[in-house]
Amino acid sequence: MRAATVPTVWNLSRPVRDGKRCVRCFLPLDDDSVPAGIARGYWGAHNLSVTVYAHPGCTPTPTG
Repeated sequence: MRAATVPTVWNLSRPVRDGKRCVRCFLPLDDDSVPAGIARGYWGAHNLSVTVYAHPGCTPTPTG
């Protein structure tokens, strides 16, 4: 099973990019949020990548 991918920084809403909403379900985040990955984005030489967060139930569990 393949893990869910994180969208690029250009496809995120401002609240998701700012870490206020879940990247998966878009509901407001609580104190128990977990990192869901890095949304990558570049503007020329400038790295605009951000870490995005999700609720623990929204993140896929790693399989191996």
